[in-house]
Amino acid sequence: MNPITTFLFYSFVFIVLFILARYGERKGRNTFIKAAYIGLFLLTVLRYDTGNDYANYFRTIEYVSFLISNDNSFFSSWEFYMSLASQEPAFLVFIYLFHSLPCPPLWIIFIYSAIAIFFLYKAMDEYKCHSIGLLLFFVSGLMFWYFDLIRQSAAMSLFFYSLKYIRDGKPLKYAIIILSAMLFHLSVFFCLPYYFIRYLKVPKLVYVFMILIVVMMMFANINMDGIFNYVGDLPFYDQYSNDKRLGSHFEGFGYKLRLLCYALISILTILRLAKKDDYLAGILAIGTSLFIISQGNLLLDRFSIYLFYVVVIAFAIVISNSKDIIRMLCVIFVGLLFFLTSKNIMDGSDRGCSPYKTVFSEDFARGRFKLKNY
Repeated sequence: MNPITTFLFYSFVFIVLFILARYGERKGRNTFIKAAYIGLFLLTVLRYDTGNDYANYFRTIEYVSFLISNDNSFFSSWEFYMSLASQEPAFLVFIYLFHSLPCPPLWIIFIYSAIAIFFLYKAMDEYKCHSIGLLLFFVSGLMFWYFDLIRQSAAMSLFFYSLKYIRDGKPLKYAIIILSAMLFHLSVFFCLPYYFIRYLKVPKLVYVFMILIVVMMMFANINMDGIFNYVGDLPFYDQYSNDKRLGSHFEGFGYKLRLLCYALISILTILRLAKKDDYLAGILAIGTSLFIISQGNLLLDRFSIYLFYVVVIAFAIVISNSKDIIRMLCVIFVGLLFFLTSKNIMDGSDRGCSPYKTVFSEDFARGRFKLKNY
């Protein structure tokens, strides 16, 4: 597909998914809601070459599967294979289980996609925001992160699902879900302390002020390398201490406007959330601030997206419960996000989202990958 065809394809698919979910919500027909997520799952699992991380995972799975197939001492050499695959045990376990099947990467991507979409569904179901949530999942660009970041997408959906345990005051269940998510991506470990945000009694205006300060720092191009120098000292990330990605920079003015749009949406969401959802306001304020600060720093960016993309659920709650002028403002923001996302689809700059290719393409058959520039 060329960029224009890809844009029309994505738009058509999400109109259909939105209609299915909306109809299911209004008529109380859960079958239609599930059909929408099945459609999203098929879109996700059939993708091919949707980012550099995707390409690296694909090649790693193929290489490690080949080594395991020719090695009778897997269990005595598991540490070696862990160093090749990832820090997380689930990834290596799946490679071992599927290494003898045709095209092991497809099976593993299937499993990770199923976990990611299933727990995304469970999270949206908990907050009763399927149609708006799916729409925001697309227009926010989060879907393209899911396309590329295979391991982290599963961990992120589990984190979204765990939010209800913060709300309900169930620390043990929250910890179990986060520790389970660590089997897929270790970075989710840094979400453990955020359970205690439910005990913070911070006025919403403080959260708003915090985000505005960060936005002003962004437009003033204030360098944050002093903070980032500590990231390389974190467990499992010390190998990146001299990495060029461990530093901050803000891109062009257009990109800053996109971040400003995100910040304004977060502020609107924080101000409109009900008191019972104050924990979402706190998570979103911290996540938005970290997300803006982290631009140009891959590692901090990976930590911040868990918290920042809570906006998909929180903003969906606000839209669902708003009326008149606030709902109109929400629609304007959704339209602006759609415009910004569509621009990235057209030029292919958003996590390799364009052109959309499937495992039925000739490139897949020939094992071709395209380097993506973000």
